[in-house]
Amino acid sequence: MQTSLRENLLNLWDRYAQCEACLLHRYRRIAVRSIGNETGPLVVFILDRLEPQDLYRGQILQGDQQNVLEVLLSFLKRDYRNYYYVSPVACPTRWIHTIDDLVPLPKVPEVMSCRPRVLSEIGYLQPHVVVACGQSAVKCALPKKTPQVLMSAGSMFPMSVPGHHVPYQVPVMVTNSLHTLGRLPEAEQAELWHETCQHLYSAISVAEQLHALQGESYGRSDP
Repeated sequence: MQTSLRENLLNLWDRYAQCEACLLHRYRRIAVRSIGNETGPLVVFILDRLEPQDLYRGQILQGDQQNVLEVLLSFLKRDYRNYYYVSPVACPTRWIHTIDDLVPLPKVPEVMSCRPRVLSEIGYLQPHVVVACGQSAVKCALPKKTPQVLMSAGSMFPMSVPGHHVPYQVPVMVTNSLHTLGRLPEAEQAELWHETCQHLYSAISVAEQLHALQGESYGRSDP
């Protein structure tokens, strides 16, 4: 019997809840799961770090990054719940004692250890575009010749993800860390917020155009 998408994701998360591929498992009280639309999201966001709220609830996007997304996507008249969100690592990067603690960015070996999970999730969901928010997210998406966010924000690069039979290419939009934006109020960093909003608009527009073209190709009939 064929396994459903939901079952594939649950099996994947359960497997990584017991993973010891890197040293981060020492800090794990509970593995943090991805969150979002699992039924054909056009865009998957890779966020660059976990937050204390994520660790306590066991799901990504429970803190400031969600607030930033809601603000940015509201400008674009989009609902953040239409998309899917994943972290480069599923474990804390150090012991967290209070909700006010800062969760450090994962190191490169830690990102690489957890990267197969991220690729599997993207492969299951088959989005049209991936948005990498922050340098750790970019490293996860593009491990070879990783572009620097400072120089490449707003640019797209091809990412290879596993398909049903063979790998295929998905465009990756490089943009700024949502965690950083959450610590820089819009009134104080209006240019950075506006720039990130433009990046998201470009990424979502490309995804929607690709989706429309896919729908047209499905609708065509052979002569």
